[in-house]
Amino acid sequence: MARVGARPAWDIRPRRAPVVRALVAAVALAVAGALLGGAIGWLAFLFFSVASVALIAQLVGRRPVIELDERGVTVAAGPDRVQLVGWDEVEAILLWTRGPRGPSRVDMFSVVTTADLPGLASSLAPPPAEGDGLPEESSTSTDVPPTGDVPPPASDPPSAATGAGSPDPGGAGGGGRVDPERALRVAAPLRDCRVDAYELRAALLRFSTRVAVVDRRA
Repeated sequence: MARVGARPAWDIRPRRAPVVRALVAAVALAVAGALLGGAIGWLAFLFFSVASVALIAQLVGRRPVIELDERGVTVAAGPDRVQLVGWDEVEAILLWTRGPRGPSRVDMFSVVTTADLPGLASSLAPPPAEGDGLPEESSTSTDVPPTGDVPPPASDPPSAATGAGSPDPGGAGGGGRVDPERALRVAAPLRDCRVDAYELRAALLRFSTRVAVVDRRA
């Protein structure tokens, strides 16, 4: 990632521990192959020596996945794809989990931008109630029963009342569920990254007081 100037004020990088453990194992197996000798031993030494060099290069060349600085949020969405979103365009940060339970499951970091709001609003809009668009016959009817004969209106079920009023990008409300992978344009997987939502909120306060952090990780 091309950087100009000093190190960013706050960033998220892959953890060193998994790479370090793999490097120690590769070096140990390379030494064991050299001590074993013979064709198999030297082939094992050559293979694990190359693996060790690759792991060292990966360890040294670790680059941030997320960076926060005065310009905005920089997201490394891929090996050759870096996106910078200015603070005036950032509305919220969403932490969520992609994929079912299993090896393919990964935590995601998404930036909710101003351009994403129209799509989110249309996705979160409640479905039209039954009878909308029909002629309002009941409102013009003159046969209105006395007040004492009108039964009290039934109260709404708790689930409907709570689901209609919570437009949450990662919530579990029936009508408020949104697929962040389709609705949000700026996102990056957090593989081998440990992100604390409280620490992220504290870091955001240094640059913007209006950006919210929504943690919906499973």
